[in-house]
Amino acid sequence: MTNDKPLKNVMRSATFVIWSSLTLGLAGNGVAQERSWEFALTLNAYNSGYDEVMVSPDNGALLDATGNSFIALAPQLAITFRARQDLRLPLFLTVQGCLPLMTSKGSEVEHATNTDGTGGITYKTEATHNETLGRGVLGVEILPFLQPYVAVERSQLSSRRTGQLDGNDQGQFVPDANQDYTESVVSTELGFGIQGTAPLTINGDIRIRYDFGYLIPQTVSVSNTSFDAASFGQGTTGYTFGGRVQLDLPFILFNPFTDHDGYWTIGATFSKRHWNGDGRLGRTTSSDGQPSQTLLWPDNTMVKAGGFIGIGLFF
Repeated sequence: MTNDKPLKNVMRSATFVIWSSLTLGLAGNGVAQERSWEFALTLNAYNSGYDEVMVSPDNGALLDATGNSFIALAPQLAITFRARQDLRLPLFLTVQGCLPLMTSKGSEVEHATNTDGTGGITYKTEATHNETLGRGVLGVEILPFLQPYVAVERSQLSSRRTGQLDGNDQGQFVPDANQDYTESVVSTELGFGIQGTAPLTINGDIRIRYDFGYLIPQTVSVSNTSFDAASFGQGTTGYTFGGRVQLDLPFILFNPFTDHDGYWTIGATFSKRHWNGDGRLGRTTSSDGQPSQTLLWPDNTMVKAGGFIGIGLFF
């Protein structure tokens, strides 16, 4: 009988080396990603589509408001710290913020479907949708393409509507009494996701990166300048899911970028945010001389799709 203990020891050593390389070394697949800090600045552009559905408290008609606006420029800064070099831990922490700067107006129209089957346009207006957000991510680098994380996000979605015209039973449109008002939704969301890197070259300076996540609202506060100053919509449930895919390429035109493995990037983003319209608090309103009623913030959805370009550095 032969002694295979040395062979087993060699196999164990080889397995350990391979696993260590995957979790610590190849998590970046290149010299650049072995550094602890990464700074990335991207310029985003995307279209925001909005849909709100509610039932009229006056006559039970189904009201469906749909619209969109285009965000032409929304800079986003992301800073990432990877702990595998300094702390010998396969962890990473990312903080990022996005602030829309240029937004073009889009049209929004609300259709009514009455219980008797008739219907029409109740109002039409111009709308802009801006979302300012901050985000924190804590994740684990298991494999280059498998890096799960938890995330917390704070956002303010402001929808401004101007030039509103209201429809009447004669099919005509008359200016609304309030021609300029803004609805703001401030929310804190908690969720999880997964991101990863797929190198296209040996040293990883050309790579594809992805990030997909799912968020659940923890706090929600809604206000609308068209109504009283009180907030409503608290306790509303919902979800947000989305992601991004990007291609990184070397950027070596200037020494600072060359010395810090600079790259430029191009990619696409998509997200869907939905509110169920089941908040515990509503707003008080009255119309046509009817008694005041308490209305909940209605069911609504926002879908964003677009792209970005940017640059990044490692330190």
